[in-house]
Amino acid sequence: LIILAALGLAFVSVFLSVASDWWLGVWSDDPDGSIGFYLRVYGALAVGQAVLYLLANLAYMKQCVAAATMFHDTALSAALDSSLAFFEKTPSGRIINRFGFDVDQVDGELNWRIREIAFMFPVMALVMVLVLVVTPAAFAVSLVSLVPLYYIQRIHRSSLRELSRLQSQSYSPINAHISETLRGLTTIRAFGRGQAFRAANRAHIDVNMQTSYYSKYADVWCDIRLEMTGSIVLVVTSVLGLFFFNSHPTLTALAIINADRLIGTLGWGITCFSWLESAMASAERL
Repeated sequence: LIILAALGLAFVSVFLSVASDWWLGVWSDDPDGSIGFYLRVYGALAVGQAVLYLLANLAYMKQCVAAATMFHDTALSAALDSSLAFFEKTPSGRIINRFGFDVDQVDGELNWRIREIAFMFPVMALVMVLVLVVTPAAFAVSLVSLVPLYYIQRIHRSSLRELSRLQSQSYSPINAHISETLRGLTTIRAFGRGQAFRAANRAHIDVNMQTSYYSKYADVWCDIRLEMTGSIVLVVTSVLGLFFFNSHPTLTALAIINADRLIGTLGWGITCFSWLESAMASAERL
């Protein structure tokens, strides 16, 4: 119920955001109107949007904290109740990685991405309705752009998911090596093997950094293609807007702006979906 309430508040907040943009258009068409009246209405819309957005985030974060606590407590209880055979067979680095990297992913990355996706749908719904009502041709162009966006997200999502698994697995050797080095530090110094252990540690870190680098590279690859798609849609929408002579100029400009906003929201949604799927691997391991 709290999540549904947060989504409802987010929807109303986005509606007030679109309404404030529309009110600015009405204000610009009435230069002789009362400045105080328009300013008060615009201020009320802005304050209402900010308050509702804050309440939606507070309600959502309350549930996120409860979910993260449940994940951590369940994993900790399972680890403490395990037999000694489990600790003998399982590398210490893997256990540390579960309560380090994976818990951090569930507490931060996973909750943030779910929030972004949940709050994205009200924005998409209202913007699509606005673009459809004002310039149907621009809406058709936005729908056509979904085809390249689908293939972009398909490639990006699968690549990022596997890279995230490799990155998570590459943390375990680092943690295990550090733990083993600390336990045998006296012996390592006695035999003068410090340089060899430093080289091994650098090799483990290099493997981890390679996966991080490729993850960033995949994000850049996706961002470039999303920006290209958004630019093409914006140009086509602007050209089509010139031929809608019967449309209101202010609403046509508003539709062009929101068409760009729609493509940007879709692109951000693709990125969030990809990172959400990769972060879900941490929740699965916990």
